[in-house]
Amino acid sequence: MDITMQGILGVIAVIVLFKLAFYTVKKVIIHVITGYAAYYIATAYFGIPIDLGIMMWALMALFGPLPIVAVGLWDYFGA
Repeated sequence: MDITMQGILGVIAVIVLFKLAFYTVKKVIIHVITGYAAYYIATAYFGIPIDLGIMMWALMALFGPLPIVAVGLWDYFGA
């Protein structure tokens, strides 16, 4: 490969990496916002005592509101 082709492939790789990173950061931010909204609803409206530790924040970053919903259902059904 000559230097021009390597430069073009390098630019394409950088563009794809930036798009992937932006998508990932955007998705994590959306997950945290929806997870915190679920936490607020669970504590303010339903009175479910949920402790937001570092592990719960990490789970919210990965799965959004699902960990909060799971804890709320766990509390509701008395397990």
